[in-house]
Amino acid sequence: MSDDHQPKSDTRYAVQAVDRAIDILETFTHQDPYLSLGQVAERAKLSKPTAFRLLATMARRGLIDQRADNGAYCLGSEIAALAAVRTRQNNLLDYALPVIRRIRDMLNDTIALAIRVGDYRVHVYQLEGLHPLRRGAHSGERSPLYAGASNKLLLAAMEDSEVLDYLARTELVPFTSKTIVDKERLWAEVRGIRERGYAESREEKYIGGVSLAAPIRDATGTVIAALYASIPEQRYDDEYRSRCKEALLGGAAYVSRELGNRG
Repeated sequence: MSDDHQPKSDTRYAVQAVDRAIDILETFTHQDPYLSLGQVAERAKLSKPTAFRLLATMARRGLIDQRADNGAYCLGSEIAALAAVRTRQNNLLDYALPVIRRIRDMLNDTIALAIRVGDYRVHVYQLEGLHPLRRGAHSGERSPLYAGASNKLLLAAMEDSEVLDYLARTELVPFTSKTIVDKERLWAEVRGIRERGYAESREEKYIGGVSLAAPIRDATGTVIAALYASIPEQRYDDEYRSRCKEALLGGAAYVSRELGNRG
């Protein structure tokens, strides 16, 4: 068997050369934008002659570029041009809206999208639940980052130095008796969110209100939004919590992939 990488798909319309070219493009990352021929070949599981021929072909079409000083390869300007078309054609809401509707129809509770603007979580969009008893908020509504699932998720996505600065300038005023106003406890919550990959709150902002939030990431892995559910506490048993968590994490992962995230 050749040491060249075999096609990832066995479908009858798969083209091996295209598969291999895509494998090469995917070897370049945000952390490693410049690679030698040997590194490209090793990461794409190709022989050096095959990798060289494919790189030369893609370079001719502007998909690959090569540095003059050390010969290292990188993504070409045509990639940026194609990415710009993709960005103009689609944005966060384009991908998130159908996911929000699907999850709302599945859970029957309010599903929303929020982003961080400075020291606040800001509502971008929400679809209200179908139950007579439901929770919701207005688009554009601001809320501090220390209370609520989506708020804490966006706080946890900040660098440690940013979190420290935020806590230094922010008075942690309680909304309810369950709002976390101790900075050490809030730091522990931030670390827990980072480890779990989602955030949860129970009556931190509203008596009788529960929320779960999952992160949406862009192509660099940065958390750019929170997809979350707002649920009355009386419906939030273990079975329903599990359903919410699965739906939100799956939906957020889908939107992240559509935005170019490979995680």
